[in-house]
Amino acid sequence: MKKKVGLAVLLVVVLVLSSLVSCQGAATKLSVEDISWPATKADLPGTLSFIDPDKPLTPSIMPVYFLSGDDYEMGYQYGYQAAPYMNCFIDHLWAKFLARDFADTVAKRDVILKGFQYYVIEYAPYLVDHMIGIADGMTDAGYPTTYAEVLMMQCEWEANLDPDAEANAYPTPVDDLPPACSGFAAVGDATTEGQLVFGESADGTPFKHEGTIVVFPDDGNNYVTDGEIGVVGLNYAMNSEGVCIGLQASGSNRAIDTQFGFTMPFSFAHMARYADTAEEARDMLLEWELAWGTNYHIADPSGDMFVVEATASVKEVRWPDSLGEGEVDFLVTTNHFRTPEMIEISGRDRRDCSRYATFFDYLQNNLGDVDLDFAKMMYRTLATSSSRMVRIAVCDGDTNLSYTCTGPVYKTDGFRSMPIEPTHSFYEINLQGSPEETTLKAERTARNYIGKAFTEMNKLDYGDREYAVLNEILNEAKAKYYEGINLKRSAQVTDGNESLFNFSKAMTAYTASQALSMQVYNALAGMPLSPHDLKKAEKK
Repeated sequence: MKKKVGLAVLLVVVLVLSSLVSCQGAATKLSVEDISWPATKADLPGTLSFIDPDKPLTPSIMPVYFLSGDDYEMGYQYGYQAAPYMNCFIDHLWAKFLARDFADTVAKRDVILKGFQYYVIEYAPYLVDHMIGIADGMTDAGYPTTYAEVLMMQCEWEANLDPDAEANAYPTPVDDLPPACSGFAAVGDATTEGQLVFGESADGTPFKHEGTIVVFPDDGNNYVTDGEIGVVGLNYAMNSEGVCIGLQASGSNRAIDTQFGFTMPFSFAHMARYADTAEEARDMLLEWELAWGTNYHIADPSGDMFVVEATASVKEVRWPDSLGEGEVDFLVTTNHFRTPEMIEISGRDRRDCSRYATFFDYLQNNLGDVDLDFAKMMYRTLATSSSRMVRIAVCDGDTNLSYTCTGPVYKTDGFRSMPIEPTHSFYEINLQGSPEETTLKAERTARNYIGKAFTEMNKLDYGDREYAVLNEILNEAKAKYYEGINLKRSAQVTDGNESLFNFSKAMTAYTASQALSMQVYNALAGMPLSPHDLKKAEKK
C-alpha cells in the first residue's frame, strides 16, 4: 500500500473518530465519549502506578480459556479469566512505548493506535466490542484497564513506527526479526490417511505468557487460536471447518512496507471465525491492507493450501508447484519470502534457508507417511526447534484436532524458550460444538494418556533410577486429572460465566494432565534425539 504518510495519519485520525460514531452499521457499544485519548493507568510523564506487583510465572503448560457468546461477552470472559497475565503484557508494552526515542510518547502512541483502529473498524468492527469487553473484564477482576491498552496489545508487532517521520520505517534492523519460525501443510497423498496435517512453530523472543483460547461465537466458526495472553489470536488457528492458519514474520528494507493496516491478531481472529475454506482466507488477506512483512500459510482438508507473502505495499501468493517444486501435496514456509517479486522488494534472498530445505526434504522423502507422530518427529529433529511453542493440527473434514507444546519439543540448552518446567510434550484439543463437549473429549484423552504412561511405568522396577522421578510426574498428572473432574462437575451444576470459567479451569487441568502423562511416556518409550544430543553422542 503506497501512501504519503503525513496526509494518511491526518486522515486516519479524522476518519477513525467519525467511523467510531457510525461503525458502518455495526452494533458496537463504543462512542467517541467512551474513549479518553490518551488513556493511561496514570498521568504521564511520571511514575506509572501498576496494579499488581506480583507477576505470574510464565506457564510451563499453556492454560486454556473458553470464550462463548456475543462479541462483548467473549471479550469480558477473556479479560476476566486472564487478567493477571494480560496486566503483565500491558506493563511490557508501556515499557516499550516509554523507551521510544521521540518526544511526547503517549500522545504519539495514541495517534498510532487510532491509525490501527481505523482498519479494525473498516474490516471487523465487531472486534471493538470484544476489546471493550476485555477491558471491562480485566477491570472487574481487579486490574483496571482501558480500551486503549487492550488495543495496544493487538498492535505490539506493528506499532514500531513514528507517525511524525516522512515514512513509517520499522526501526529495528531486519535481521533482528524472529529468526526461526517454521511451518508446513501436507494433505492427500502426502499423508497417511489423506488428512490435513499442519504444523507451526513460534520461535524467537522468550519469556512470553502464552495461552490458548477456544472460541464459540454466536455467529461464525468455532476455533482454537493462541499467542501471548491478551491478543485475540496470533501465529496459529484451526477452526471447525478444518481451516488452519499459521504465520511467520518476514521483513523488508523499504519503509513503505511497514505502514498502518490490519494487524496480525485481528486478521487471525477474523479468518478463523469467518473463513470456511483456505481460498476464502486467502482472499481476505489479499483484500486487506496489512501492516508489515509476513508470510501467512493457510490450508484446509480439501487439499487447498497457500502462502500469502505480504508487506504493507505488496502481496504475492504461492501454492504447491507454483515455483516449480513439482506436483506435491505439501507446502513449506519459513520467515523468508520465496516468490521472485517479494525477494526483490525485501532485499533478502534466503532461498537457501536450511530450515526450508530440511522440512521440504523430510516431506518429499516420506510421501504417504506424514501424520501426527511424523510431524512431531520433524520438529524434534530440527536444530531450530527450541521454540516458544509448537502447534500441530490434524483435520479430515469431520474431526479437528489441535496439539500444543509449550516450549521446545525436545530437551535443549538453547535460550529461545525457557518455561519453568518444560514437558517437551503436546496436549490435545478436540474441537467440538461447545465448551462442555470439548472438555469431555479432553478428559477422555487425559485418561488415555495416563494409561499409556502407566503401561510404560510398569515395565520399570522400583530400584530403577528413573522410577521415582517419573512416578512423581505421573502422580501429578493423575492429580490434575481428578482436579479436572471436580471442576467439570462444578461447571455442570452452575450456569453463565461461572459455568464457563469452571469449564476453562477443567480444560486447563485436563490438558496439563495430558502433557505431564506424555512427558513420562516419551521418557520411557523414547523420543528422537535432538541435534544437541546427536552432537554429544558423536563426540563420545
